[in-house]
Amino acid sequence: MHQLIHALRIVKKTFPEIKLYVPGDLSGKRSSILFTLPYVNYLNKTIAEYNLVDNVEFCGKLSSQQMAEKMLSSSAFVMPSAIENHSSTLREAMHLGCPCISALVGGTHEFTQHGENSLTYRYEEFEVLAANIVKVLGDRQLAEKIGARARETINEKYPQNSIGAVGIEIYQDILRRKKAMSTGS
Repeated sequence: MHQLIHALRIVKKTFPEIKLYVPGDLSGKRSSILFTLPYVNYLNKTIAEYNLVDNVEFCGKLSSQQMAEKMLSSSAFVMPSAIENHSSTLREAMHLGCPCISALVGGTHEFTQHGENSLTYRYEEFEVLAANIVKVLGDRQLAEKIGARARETINEKYPQNSIGAVGIEIYQDILRRKKAMSTGS
């Protein structure tokens, strides 16, 4: 999150009215594993120091439907994580056709292609993140291209029906094994 805040300071020079919507509560009232009180304090201090208070909105806890609506109404989705296994939120944004910008961490390289279906950057290079955000916001054709291609990629790689079928198959296998164990077979 702090890398995105650093990038936002740069983006604001080109797009002064930029608005960053952040799901979750970073008010500092509640601490979590990802957002400990010292980290929340650091983020809030940095936001104030960079004069971004009016540019950052913490949306609180969002339902799946609210999250999808927020993604669809946004100009871009940014996944600035330092550590990711296989970002389901990034895949969801891609499925919705959002122009996505992602740090190249974990398994994100398995479904993102810079300039094709997303814009990518090395996590520590917040200046490149800022440049990617400016590109997406300033080039509607590019944004539409990578958003459409993102949707195609995710639909090809993860067909909706297969995801549900795999989940059902896993649960059925667990139930079969449990039943076999209980009957001694």
